[in-house]
Amino acid sequence: MASKSAVNEEKMTSEGLISEEQNELNAENTLDAVEQTGQTQATQSDPIKSLDNILDLLSKGNDTSRFVGLALLKSVLDNKHELRKDPEVIQRCWHAIPANFLDRLLKAGESQKKSKDEAQAMVQLAVAVIHTFASLLPPESRDNEKLAERSSGLLRALQIGSPEVTTQILQTLLTIGSTSKGSMALLHSSGWEDLIKFGSKDPLALDVVKYTFFSAALEIEGGLSLQEKLDAAISTLIDSFQDATSLSALFECLNDVLKSVSTVKVQESLSQPIPPWLKHLTRLLLNTTTNRLSADPKERQSTTMLAATLLQLYPSHLPALLFSPNKAHHASNDSKSNRYLFIKLLLVDIRSSIPSLLESLNSSIYLTTSSRLAACHDLTSTFIGLLVQALESEEDDFLASEKDMFCQPVLFPPDILLRLRVDISEALSLTIEYLRDRYDASVAGAAGLHPSARSHLDPSSSSTPLPITWESAKGRMDTDPLTLAQTRTLALWLREDDNKALRKEAAGIMDVFLALYNCSQSASASGGQEELLDFKSPVLIALEGVMVTSEGVEAFLGNEGWEVLVKDLQSLLRSREEKQWTRGMGIVRVLQAVADSEEVGPAREEWMDLVELAAALRAEENGSPLDLKISIAFLATDLAVRLPKGVVRRWKDVVKKVLNLTKGLTKRKDAIDKETRADLEGAVEDLGSLSLG
Repeated sequence: MASKSAVNEEKMTSEGLISEEQNELNAENTLDAVEQTGQTQATQSDPIKSLDNILDLLSKGNDTSRFVGLALLKSVLDNKHELRKDPEVIQRCWHAIPANFLDRLLKAGESQKKSKDEAQAMVQLAVAVIHTFASLLPPESRDNEKLAERSSGLLRALQIGSPEVTTQILQTLLTIGSTSKGSMALLHSSGWEDLIKFGSKDPLALDVVKYTFFSAALEIEGGLSLQEKLDAAISTLIDSFQDATSLSALFECLNDVLKSVSTVKVQESLSQPIPPWLKHLTRLLLNTTTNRLSADPKERQSTTMLAATLLQLYPSHLPALLFSPNKAHHASNDSKSNRYLFIKLLLVDIRSSIPSLLESLNSSIYLTTSSRLAACHDLTSTFIGLLVQALESEEDDFLASEKDMFCQPVLFPPDILLRLRVDISEALSLTIEYLRDRYDASVAGAAGLHPSARSHLDPSSSSTPLPITWESAKGRMDTDPLTLAQTRTLALWLREDDNKALRKEAAGIMDVFLALYNCSQSASASGGQEELLDFKSPVLIALEGVMVTSEGVEAFLGNEGWEVLVKDLQSLLRSREEKQWTRGMGIVRVLQAVADSEEVGPAREEWMDLVELAAALRAEENGSPLDLKISIAFLATDLAVRLPKGVVRRWKDVVKKVLNLTKGLTKRKDAIDKETRADLEGAVEDLGSLSLG
């Protein structure tokens, strides 16, 4: 019986869904008649009864009844809104539709029995029905195998459908791809690659690809298998956009996919060797700077955001690909040109957007603009870091062999580097102005106030009376990623570039730096619910550069910077985290620069908190790293030696403990080198020369 039924079904399929026995009705005429009948049934007083009749037709064994029932069902649902809103009715209707019948309709093609128009009408009906149920099924019921398994037929129909049908197919695939079962079905479908290629023709196809990966990332246990699918998809997308007039849709899609998927499942695989598509994609990003697309704001936005995302995912590979010349084409002007223009456009974007950014603080465009500017700053700081690394490498090569120095490839010729130096300094000067204005807006409404008169960014602060401010209604300055990106870039440039004018400007926002530092410190201590950004490391780097100037030292002491850093040093010495200890070395460097400054003269008694901190350390303890203890001991010794004699007498017990610490450190011969031990012995002599009684 089973074989006989299969033969009959095959016979019906080969002869067409509409047989000659049904008065030779073709598919188009049937659809017209059915639509009129459906509208008539939709106006009947008992829609459930008419629906039962339709479902009875779908349960028949012949394809003509099923076809008519399917068309009637589509028409009734289109015209009867109370049925569309009833989830039980929708699920009952969906389960009543034979899945294999939908598949055969999707496969319908021109033959001796069917014209091209008839075949297209059958495909159109199947697509419309699936599209209707994909949108009407309750969200929790869309993740089912019956809907997911229709993806192959829909992908096949995508290549031959009309524009209207194509839109319905893509909308349906978007719903399917947003479910776990549907995403897996799409990824393993034979038409998946064709869908990816279709992305260059219709942006909706890119959305299908994007949401399919979003859902698959939550479903697939092994990140590596997903990464293989992702690598193949990205390579296909890049190839399909070779002749596209705009790349913004491609860049936006890749940016969203890489950001979202990488945070879910494929972090480990992203640390693997460079993916095959990264070089090609980097060339596309750079090429947008040398054609007319660079003038399109949307194109620039997508280019910048994708480059920043790639930088986060591939920090060891992308900087060299994006900014370093290709050794094989080192003499190529084009290679230098697009890299130079890429950086140039980043800086132009910063300089043109920063002046008006504060005005849009509470507008709908602020998030988009600030995200783009944060990406510009991140890319700029990466270039600065790569530049510093290249210059240090050349210096090492020069020390090793003066002749070989001139054979080393450089990032840019000297004249280009000088131009970029000016551009970076101008952009960061505007950044300093913005940080000043943003801080004044968010804290006190005016610059130059003493710390006691300001309302700090500390979320636990309850100062009264409240100052008149106009901070963002959606987030504070210290929770804005743009602020962190600006601080990091500014800090690196202040430390590495000997620009006295810019360092003096930065001294004018010393209160901003310390407020951001204080905010991170209070957040770490309180463990608040809101996760704040960590500004400590970039602020310390910035202070290293600013402390070179007398204005910087004066502003640091005037804003109680010494107390802020010593308090943090005390806190991190109790920590067991290496990251905290590394920051401790930065704190000591800044305090040492202040102590050595010509402007301060003799050491001050209020700095004895650092000497007390050193006195509490033990040379033999392993709680904190030895190099940090040694640095603190050197600083404490320097302060003690430079104290007035009267102050030394008052603090002689504390100074004696520092002397004992220093002596104990000299005995750690197995852990320190000869040069350090000699310096420690010199510190012991200096402390011993004091009148300690």
